[in-house]
Amino acid sequence: FTYLRNGKGLITIVGTQRVTQVFETEADAEEHLARVLSLRGRDGYRVTEKGIASEEDLKEPEADDKTVEVRPNERGLWQLTFKSGLTEISHVACAFAISEMQRSSPRVVHVRCDLESPGVRWSEAIAGKTFPSIEGFAFDTEFLTVTRQYANRLGDLSATFAALPNLKRAFFSGDLSSTKGLSSAHLETLVVQGNPLSAGFIEALGNASLPKLEKLAIGLASEASFEGSAADVAKAISRTSAREVFVDGLHDLSPFLLALGEYGLPATLRRLMLGGGSSTREDELIAAFEAHAGAFANISIALSIEDLLSEKAEAR
Repeated sequence: FTYLRNGKGLITIVGTQRVTQVFETEADAEEHLARVLSLRGRDGYRVTEKGIASEEDLKEPEADDKTVEVRPNERGLWQLTFKSGLTEISHVACAFAISEMQRSSPRVVHVRCDLESPGVRWSEAIAGKTFPSIEGFAFDTEFLTVTRQYANRLGDLSATFAALPNLKRAFFSGDLSSTKGLSSAHLETLVVQGNPLSAGFIEALGNASLPKLEKLAIGLASEASFEGSAADVAKAISRTSAREVFVDGLHDLSPFLLALGEYGLPATLRRLMLGGGSSTREDELIAAFEAHAGAFANISIALSIEDLLSEKAEAR
């Protein structure tokens, strides 16, 4: 590590990566540097050189070398954009973004990929950190389709959930994964979408501990095919505590509804909305409803396949 301080600015350099932080006062910058050096010392590092940095050392990197852009605002709504640079997103870039979050305590954080994604480096950097101020978190690049975000990764989402104890709303797009379990005591709304989502992530979703969840939306696939089975999705839904559930990306709704009826509808579920279903056959759909009529009668169900049904099937 190389640290360069210039007035209110502090530059951290690791290899070819460099991150510049600007503090409110020179004293703040000096105090932060002293704290960082102290922490490094505890980890076994030592100071090998100390002196005055040259003008060349303090030069900002070229624009295409900057791999993270931080845009806070006065309302606590933060936007972090990981950008395509000369190298991949580094641990330093992730650590810088997370240190800025710690320093400013935002209410909402929106992470975007233009076009690089941080991957496992994000989950490694956020592990063990806590951000009690954050109530909303999004990992989504609004100017890209879900299809184009298929490879965007935030590492193990378990680490992000663990770092946000007061999270209420979350939105994730891309190649999502969770190996240590998703847990959130206050999460009320969760949206996940991918092209496609993996069967492993759907299983993790079914095993999640989300006791306050009210709304759950799952986009299984945009243009690709979901690699899991309808039963996998139904099993995950049967374990949720959400009152409203939306599932999109199933080509055939009948196997899903049959499996959901067999697993058992959650006692909390009041509204089920299903998108897709282009391969659904009306006789099989009616048979699925008839097989579990008692359970389905207690909830509101919305389907988007009206144009595929005959008048007779609609009436039934």
